[in-house]
Order: sequence, then structure tokens, then C-alpha cells
Amino acid sequence: MDSLTKTKIKLLAKSPFIATVGLACKHSMDENVPTACTDGVSIKYGTKFWNKLDSEEQIGLMAHEIWHIVLSHMHRRGDRSPKRWNVAGDHVINLMLKSQGYTLPAGGLADPQYMDLDTDSVYEKLPDETEDSPEYGDGDWDDLEEPAEGDKQAAELATKEILAKAVQSARMTKDYGSLPENIKRLLDDTLQPKISWPQLLINYMTEKAKDDYSWQRPNRRFRDIYLPSLYSESMGELVVAIDTSGSVDDTLVNQFLVEVKALHEDVQPSKTTILAIDTQINGKPYTVSKDEQFIPEDVGVEGGGGTDFLPAFNYTEDNPTQCLIYLTDGYANTDLEEPNHDVLWLIYDNNNFTSPFGTVIYVD
Repeated sequence: MDSLTKTKIKLLAKSPFIATVGLACKHSMDENVPTACTDGVSIKYGTKFWNKLDSEEQIGLMAHEIWHIVLSHMHRRGDRSPKRWNVAGDHVINLMLKSQGYTLPAGGLADPQYMDLDTDSVYEKLPDETEDSPEYGDGDWDDLEEPAEGDKQAAELATKEILAKAVQSARMTKDYGSLPENIKRLLDDTLQPKISWPQLLINYMTEKAKDDYSWQRPNRRFRDIYLPSLYSESMGELVVAIDTSGSVDDTLVNQFLVEVKALHEDVQPSKTTILAIDTQINGKPYTVSKDEQFIPEDVGVEGGGGTDFLPAFNYTEDNPTQCLIYLTDGYANTDLEEPNHDVLWLIYDNNNFTSPFGTVIYVD
């Protein structure tokens, strides 16, 4: 067993929440990295630096990098100074880890004057960098790696998905409950951002449609073997389930249908199917192909009973799809078998919804 795997296992015993985030990330050694760095979805460790640390320091270093991901330091900097922002984040993380009994590599920034402050506050309090500024340290601790310009949105979405799954699995544990309240609020703000849910929806679906490996068209370079070709003109079939139990606001349903129309036109799924569901699929599914016009007024949204998610997943099992979008308040049995397609939950008026799988967007 390699040392990175051993460290992840040891970290799991110290902090299940942090370890859960770490297990969802890619970890690797890199000869060209001075200490360690992260881009929000992967972590690189400098080979020489890692090998000179003892096992406790390795745990501390891994926890430090994972906390950069938890605190979304890569995506929250904005137009602030990269080094000053990195330094502020290092003070916050190292002070917290030391207070929790972690052992950190020598030279890590942890000025006690910044104890209990968040990264934004430490950034404002840091003096301008000079050659003799002790707050900036004397080591090479530049560990926030910027994603490539075209990959920033994808990286941020990937980070949020990692955090959402970790929070959902750890929310009821003692480890998560012991997190400082300011960090819980930050996680809530990150996972339930102020950006409008329609924009999040179009971001998600656009990313899914981009450079999709599709079996619809064979790769012509391999005539004897059927391999997928890189196919980006449109995504596959899309199924949209709308909770019509009566608990989801009619105005929201109408707005949602307008957004689905925009998706149908912009993302161009090969087919879009709308299901109106309470405890069963009500009426005939509304289906339009890629080249047909989506007319929201033609979609029937009958219902009024209870809520059951199973009919939608039974439908996609019988009618294979690439992605299921489910608009619901989430108050139903979530003991479901994970399907072999993507699932996007649009959750209305229920911030305590725990997703059994898939990605969650909270709708205001």
C-alpha cells in the first residue's frame, strides 16, 4: 500500500468529514511541486517534500490541502492578490488544524493573532507583503493551483459536487457537528449559492453536453470495432420529472418549464420528455425531439396526490436516458437504487434534502 493511501486511511480515523472530501479527490506525487498544491478537485504532493515528512506531518499536510478545497479557496479569490489570499487561507487552516491536535510540517503559517477569523478577514488584516513580513513566512507555500481559463467553471462545479456529497454523508455525524459555525455557513453558501437556479441548471446541462462521448456515431477510424466518437452537436435523451403532488408552487413549475424550453433549444438533447408525477405518472408524457419546438403551454401537469420518486426511475429504466432532472420538494422515500444515468435534483423549499445520488441544486 502506497504512502498516500495509508495517509488517507489514517485521516479517516481523525476526521471522517475531511477524509470523505479527500477520498473524492485525485491524489498524486509530482517531482515539480515544491510542497503541495490543489486545484479544487485534485491534490499534488512534492515527492521530495512528502518523503522527508513523518506520518503525522503527512496527515497534517493532506488535511491542509483538503481544507483549501472545503473552503473553496480556488474559486472565491476573485480579483484579490493570489499570494495574499493563499497566505490568508494558510493561516486560517493551520490555526484550526493545530487547535484540533494535528501535526503540521515545519514552517507552516499559523499566526495566533488570526485565530477564529475567516480567510476574508485575515486577507484584509494582512499587511502588504515586504521582504521582512513575518506573516508571509519564508517557505514556498504557494499551494493554490488555478485551473486553466476554459476549465474554471467545470472545476468549480466539480468541487461543489465533491463538497455536496461529503456534507450530505457527514451532516449527522459528530465530526461535522463540531465544525465552527462560520465554516458551516460558508459551506451552505457554497452549496446553496446566490447565483440563480436557472443559471446553475444551464451551467450543469451545458457541461454535460460538452464533448460527450456518444455511441450514436461510430468512430470511423476503427471500422471493425464499434467505438464511440467525440460527439458535441447535442446530448442524448433528457427526461424531466415534475413533482405535481401540490407541494411545489405552480408559478415555479411554469418558470421551470420555460427553463426546460431554453435547455431544449440551447443544449439540444436528442429528445426531451416531461413527466408529471405524484405517486404515479399522470397523463401521457410530453415528448419532443431535437428538431421539434418545445411549447410549455402544451405540457400537462396533473396531479395532487402524495410524492413517490420510484415511478420516474422505473420510467428511465424502461426508456434509457442520459440524464433525469427532478423538480421536487424532496419529501419522499429516497431509498432508491442508483440508476446508470445522471440525476439532477432541483429541490424546492427543503434545504435538509439528502440526495441518495446525483447532484443537487436548491431552488429559492
